[in-house]
Amino acid sequence: MVYTGATMAATKQARSKHVRRSITLPPRIAKQVESIAKQRALSDNRVLVELIEQGIEAAQQKEKAFFQLAERFRSASDPEQVKQLGNELGRFVFGQDLWLLHRREELDAKIRRGLDQLDRGEGIPEDQLDAYVAKMKAQPE
Repeated sequence: MVYTGATMAATKQARSKHVRRSITLPPRIAKQVESIAKQRALSDNRVLVELIEQGIEAAQQKEKAFFQLAERFRSASDPEQVKQLGNELGRFVFGQDLWLLHRREELDAKIRRGLDQLDRGEGIPEDQLDAYVAKMKAQPE
C-alpha cells in the first residue's frame, strides 16, 4: 500500500488521539474482563476502557456527593442532624468498615435492646413488617 503525505499525516493524527498504556492485571480481574468481553462481543481493550470510564465517573459522582453532604453538614443547626450528618461524613472519609468498628458498642447495644424487645413480645408481627419498613423508608432522614 502506498501512502500519500496527506494520508500519512491523517493516520498519525488519528493515532495521537489515543495513548497506549501497558498494565498488569491480577488473574481474577483478567478472567472477569475476558468474560465480559466475550459476553458483550467486545475486545478486552474496549471492556477495560469502558470500565475505567465508569470508574472515573463513579469517583466524580462520589466526590460530588461528598461535597454536597459536607455543605449540608456545615449548614445544619439541629444537633441531632449535625450528629447524623457527621456520622455520614465519617463513613465517606473512613469507609463503612472503620465506621462500624468505631461504633461497635453503640450498635451492639441497639441490637441487644431490639432482642430484649422481641423477648418481651414487643416486636412487629411478620404480616405487618413490610408495611412498617416501607413507612420507615418513606420518612426523611
